[in-house]
Amino acid sequence: MKVKAIEILNMFEAFTKLADRELDLNTACNIAKNIKELALSREIIDEKRNKIIGNFAKKDAQNQIVQAENGTVEINDPAAFSQSMTELLSAETEVCLLPIRMASLSGIKISPKDILPLMEIIETNESGKENANVHEKF
Repeated sequence: MKVKAIEILNMFEAFTKLADRELDLNTACNIAKNIKELALSREIIDEKRNKIIGNFAKKDAQNQIVQAENGTVEINDPAAFSQSMTELLSAETEVCLLPIRMASLSGIKISPKDILPLMEIIETNESGKENANVHEKF
């Protein structure tokens, strides 16, 4: 399925939260495989994001990034920086994610904010078949 970089970051975080829960073996394996699938893309996104920050950050005489006391970085050209970050986070890539059955998550508590990034790969019916929305995305 094609997903945007921002979706990869959100899915990775959501799967990481689910990975701490007690789940049946099949679901746990699917989540672990999905984390592994997303990890490389996440690493590449982080490298590119850091490069963009480095390109636009204010630097001192030794060409080191200047940070405020609170850890924030001053950006020289905020508009161009924002455009570069938007382009990065909206870029699409192909990932192969395994579906997760909603029934396998019924015994756990998870916030809507945490489950929202995964809605496209959650199977909602009991037969194990993908719902129409999931099927179209794969």
